[in-house]
Amino acid sequence: MRAFNLVVPQTLSETDASDIIAAGISVASDVLVRPVGIVASAWDGDGSVEWLTGEPGLIAIQAERTPDTCVVAIEGHRFIMPWPEGELELFLALTDLTIGTHNLTVMLMGKSKEELGKGALVVTIRDPQTAPEGTSSGEGIRLLAAPAWPTLSDLWDGRATVSIDGPPNTQADLSVILSAVDGSVLADIRRTLSLPLSSEAWTNIAKEVRDNRVFQHAYDDAESGELLVSRSGIGFARLTCDRGFQPLRWRTTRRQNGSRTARLLDRTDGRNTLVELFTVDEPTVAVPCPSDSDIEAPPRGGLLRATAAEVQNSIILPTDPSRLLHMGQVRPLVQTSGKLSHEVLRLAKAHLAWSEAELPADVFALHGRDAAREAITREIVSLIAGTHWARLERKLVHVDDVSDYLDDMRDCVGDSDNHKAVAAKIGSNLWNWLTPGALLSGFAQIMEGAIQSSGISCRPAATRFLLTLAGRPGYIANWNAVDRDELLERIMGSPVLLRAARFAVLGTRALQENNEGGTGF
Repeated sequence: MRAFNLVVPQTLSETDASDIIAAGISVASDVLVRPVGIVASAWDGDGSVEWLTGEPGLIAIQAERTPDTCVVAIEGHRFIMPWPEGELELFLALTDLTIGTHNLTVMLMGKSKEELGKGALVVTIRDPQTAPEGTSSGEGIRLLAAPAWPTLSDLWDGRATVSIDGPPNTQADLSVILSAVDGSVLADIRRTLSLPLSSEAWTNIAKEVRDNRVFQHAYDDAESGELLVSRSGIGFARLTCDRGFQPLRWRTTRRQNGSRTARLLDRTDGRNTLVELFTVDEPTVAVPCPSDSDIEAPPRGGLLRATAAEVQNSIILPTDPSRLLHMGQVRPLVQTSGKLSHEVLRLAKAHLAWSEAELPADVFALHGRDAAREAITREIVSLIAGTHWARLERKLVHVDDVSDYLDDMRDCVGDSDNHKAVAAKIGSNLWNWLTPGALLSGFAQIMEGAIQSSGISCRPAATRFLLTLAGRPGYIANWNAVDRDELLERIMGSPVLLRAARFAVLGTRALQENNEGGTGF
């Protein structure tokens, strides 16, 4: 084995780069953007700088390959400048920037207009005021995410949580930025928030952002995103995320008439890739689709899934709102056949597929997904709970306010005195169970005797399993198989358990909607 050490100039000319590439060696280059001149008020050494109002903002752009032109973008404006011949760096002065946070991007281009590299700098301008009352020396803003490095989809599909620490009772600026694959800004949505911000409060803010029309228009085309939280006199925090590498990835395109198509980007060998479409009207029926051409999205959207060996990627398709308005209310049809336990698990996996698919920024697509999931849940519950409860489930599909039918649900839980007593206790406690934790603990206390009498013992997670099966059945597919199968067998042998759980879930959901509460199970 031989190894060679290749010494190259600090900056490669176009001729140097061409010679190296001709020798079979690839060339990778970086772009460094940094503050210069008078020391900035704050510089993290990576990509964020802060100046006070009135301070000269000077930056240097350093290239590892000699470019022909430099393209600088800030606040929606683009400036194209020739690169000074023979120079390693280009110096710029940033003037007339307003107080707040600004995103500066740099792209270096070669003589053939090819991209040589990109860089970015987050610039914050603040006034030299004293810190707000209640702020101690060294106190700043900290943004925490779980998971620590979420993808763009994790952040906006609700799989990641965000919390922001900062001085109490302090207002801060939030900027949500979506960028295209070339780094250009597609959307910059701004609002104020109050510090500190809990993960629960973030959920509400995230929903408001997703409902923003600018966000919805840009999200599907975005490759990356940023959250910037700042307050003059305190500091700023930033979270960046992108789509991440995906061996299978979907891209959707909007036509001029409002319809949508989807195409699979397959980075596997592509020979055995399976593509399936599940419509909102029949959410458990797979329709085979081509893997190498455009796929027409149904007006109501749907679930599009690609599978190659162990790799899978699914998206919820955007809708065509103009056609959707003339189609009437959706009534998903879920058909079943075969052995009960197998059907329950099959439907649970279908529910999970709809739950875990990547969402577009389309509120109608979100409604379609929820309609499909609820139809699957109703069918699972109806299979186990029996004829009378199944009839009630069908009735609830057509009602505007489920809370009007709480008495009907209570009466359908069971006929024996014990069952009626359990149902009455559930009904009288619904208002006390408007959070998942309260529902789980309260339901467990009431159902303890019924669970034990059904033969379920030494299963502390039985209550959680029941509520999950009654409200979010897809997630039982990820349960330990031995525990899941045993619990399902016991529940199918004692369906009153599921009827009681479904009453608790639907009842608390109805009261949460009327009380603008949370989501629960």
